[in-house]
Amino acid sequence: MSPEENKATDAPAPQMETPAPPPTTDTPGGFTPGMTGGKAKNRKKLYIIIGVVLVVVIAAIAGWLFYSQPRKVMADALGKTVGAQSGVFTGNVTYNTKGSSNAVKVSVDFTGQGNKSSSQLDAKGKVSIGAVDFTLDTSFLSADKASYFKINNAKQIGDVISALAGGTYKDAATAYTPLLTKIDNKWVKIDQQDATADVGKCTTALDSFTLSKSDQNALEKLFASHEFIKAKKTGKPTFSEVHYNLSFEGSAVEPFLTGAENLDSFKAIKDACKTDDTIKGLKQSTSTSDAKDTKMTAELWVNKWTHKPTKIMITTEDSQAKLVFSSNIDLGKKVNVSKPASSTNLSDIIKDFQTQFLQNTLKSSLPAGSSAEDQAALDQLLNSDGGNLQ
Repeated sequence: MSPEENKATDAPAPQMETPAPPPTTDTPGGFTPGMTGGKAKNRKKLYIIIGVVLVVVIAAIAGWLFYSQPRKVMADALGKTVGAQSGVFTGNVTYNTKGSSNAVKVSVDFTGQGNKSSSQLDAKGKVSIGAVDFTLDTSFLSADKASYFKINNAKQIGDVISALAGGTYKDAATAYTPLLTKIDNKWVKIDQQDATADVGKCTTALDSFTLSKSDQNALEKLFASHEFIKAKKTGKPTFSEVHYNLSFEGSAVEPFLTGAENLDSFKAIKDACKTDDTIKGLKQSTSTSDAKDTKMTAELWVNKWTHKPTKIMITTEDSQAKLVFSSNIDLGKKVNVSKPASSTNLSDIIKDFQTQFLQNTLKSSLPAGSSAEDQAALDQLLNSDGGNLQ
């Protein structure tokens, strides 16, 4: 080996780079300072999120407790009922006297529906007055600024009137049989022109009534200040309904009505329907009521979520009789009420009846053995315009 090769072999080997020592784990929890700062920030964010969630939950619970208070429920139910644009209701009315002499028993099932421009009510039931029994089957309808009614058993009602009248009044009651026959099972139309001008104005105001949102809020606040109906939960609530017993505070009715009648939404009805006397009577009846022997109970079922009334039951009882009214309610349900395809004007029916009644009365007034000339003169009078009562 040459000296040059020995020199190259004896050269020191190249030095390897020493790796960095591992991070120390002497800090609390075994985390490095860098790791501790990041975890603390994450925990802080978590606490903030938990705090926000708790605030939201507490606010929701507080809001629900307020929303579920009976006073709030009743105020909402009142506002939604008055402001409803349409609805359907079905129910029953019973009335029974307690005396054994000429006892009266009534049981009627009814179905009603309506919106801003039209409405209909159908009622069927049984009525007993002493020993006289008869069925009730009637319909009432309002559409296109006209009203209609139909009595499906008008002939039977005529027989009942005659039976109840009896004695010397029986013939007088029988005289109305032709009129009842004309309207039996037929739609009878009552035009606005057949009614008085005041009735027409009132009907128009009622048809065009709308409760504004601001007045609905005002009405609810007014009720909260003058709570004339107090509610107390009763029974076991279901998922969707709450059942209340209602009590009435007569002294709160007057200030509530006074405030309500001055709301803008009610002014047109107040002026057109001249409600001052009606409201005055309501105020007096509630503040000076002396019916101490009358017991009245009322129950109301309300949707837990919307606060719309779903059912109502009212029972009134005294020493003479008992009345029970019960109805299911579906506010806001769309309805479609159509006017009858054919009908007869009430004015025409009354005109025909008056003419026939006059004819029968005048003919019966002729003395026995009247001459042919007298009969001819009477027939001429009845066939002239003078025999037609307007």
